[in-house]
Amino acid sequence: MLELAQSQRDVLVKHGLGEQLLDDLSAALEKFDATVADTQSARRDHVSAGAQIDALPAKLAGSIVVLDGLKRYRFAGNAEELAAWESVRHVTELSGRAEQLEESGSATPAPAPTPAEGKPAA
Repeated sequence: MLELAQSQRDVLVKHGLGEQLLDDLSAALEKFDATVADTQSARRDHVSAGAQIDALPAKLAGSIVVLDGLKRYRFAGNAEELAAWESVRHVTELSGRAEQLEESGSATPAPAPTPAEGKPAA
């Protein structure tokens, strides 16, 4: 419609249309188009970021498996250290279980055992 109005500008101005109106309308439409483009770009970025966040647990799970294997190899000759590692390794699993129990209204389980004092956990 703007293009049609621009082609008939002289007639419209002759019948009372302000001379600056079509230029202002054109500028406003350019700003609107730029805003729409920015919004679409931001939406694409948001969707992409969400997909990356959704992929993180799978990546982390693979890293955890590798770390567990390395720690088990490191502590293979030391039963006490291996037991401490296994204890620490399961703390996260218990923490997640505690959150599930709290949400469901059940009692919170006892805290996970900690490795012997003075000994590094990993």
